[in-house]
Amino acid sequence: MVQKYVFVKNRTRRGPSSPVNAWFYHCRKTGTPYIVVTARTKYAEIEWDYIALCTAVDEKLKTHREELVARQGDLYDKYATPGKSGARLGSGLSSFHHFEIENAKRLAADLHDLIAEIIKRPDTPCAIVANS
Repeated sequence: MVQKYVFVKNRTRRGPSSPVNAWFYHCRKTGTPYIVVTARTKYAEIEWDYIALCTAVDEKLKTHREELVARQGDLYDKYATPGKSGARLGSGLSSFHHFEIENAKRLAADLHDLIAEIIKRPDTPCAIVANS
């Protein structure tokens, strides 16, 4: 099974040899969307950033911004905890806040699949998402 995100606890160290840093380099090497799920006690945060992807993908995501944001909104609606969750959605950087941990993992996996679907479309000029 392909790893679609990294899952860390709130107190996980974030230095040069941290799991988050290792995930960043993995994403850059493989063209995998950079998605991090950070668990708190009961809830988790999900962050997605295009930073590990090539410049051409950034442009493609901007081109498909409306679709990407709308579909992220659908994921929000599907997994959010009513009255608790929040999100900031964009074409290259999004964050989801206060999701129950299992729902955060599901959202992260679905978000990966959404981003991979868009960037795998034939008009992307660089090699990306090799392992998705």
